[in-house]
Amino acid sequence: MTSDIPPPPGPDEESVCRVCGYDDGDLFWEDGWPTALICVCCGNESDVSDTSLMGVRNYRGYWTGHGAAWHSPAFKPQDWDILEQLAHIPTEWR
Repeated sequence: MTSDIPPPPGPDEESVCRVCGYDDGDLFWEDGWPTALICVCCGNESDVSDTSLMGVRNYRGYWTGHGAAWHSPAFKPQDWDILEQLAHIPTEWR
């Protein structure tokens, strides 16, 4: 018997934003499916701009090109380092 349910499109669990590398432990992808979580740093919503490498790179380019402003500034750490955070982006999404 085969299932009509397609396999999930993403990894089992992913808490790092594919666009900016932000990670506070909340899941952007859970059980292989997007959670529609909006990144407090770059504003990316899982399953909107982060389902393809091209989409991720386009959004990242737009975000950094416009000054890398925080979507929710209240969450921005005082000692925030954009280069350190970008280094946390999973290799397959760089």
